Amino acid sequence: MIILELNRTVGLGPKLRRVQRRPAGSTEEEYKTKASAFGNLETLTDWSEMSFTIISNSVGVVIVTTLIGNIKNFLTEIMSKKQAMLLKMGNVEWWMGKRRLPQAMRQRVRNHER
Repeated sequence: MIILELNRTVGLGPKLRRVQRRPAGSTEEEYKTKASAFGNLETLTDWSEMSFTIISNSVGVVIVTTLIGNIKNFLTEIMSKKQAMLLKMGNVEWWMGKRRLPQAMRQRVRNHER
């Protein structure tokens, strides 16, 4: 548990300092174990553990980058189709205006294109 205490110093104004207190009833060893989020962490010394860690991290990076690339391609394809449709509809609207088609006919063309 970290507590911030406010100290008043003469002429310098307020000053904050961190005070770390361990919970009542716990020993120093229990406190050190609980202070770490993952308990007692030790460095890897076995080559098989190190190689497994490197391989699993590499596979994870490859999977994430592949997923991001696929999402990017999907969104690009959707946006290009949408832009092509908007361009086509703009051309159709221009042509219908130039030919002075009746409103009912224009609406039928718009509904058919969608």
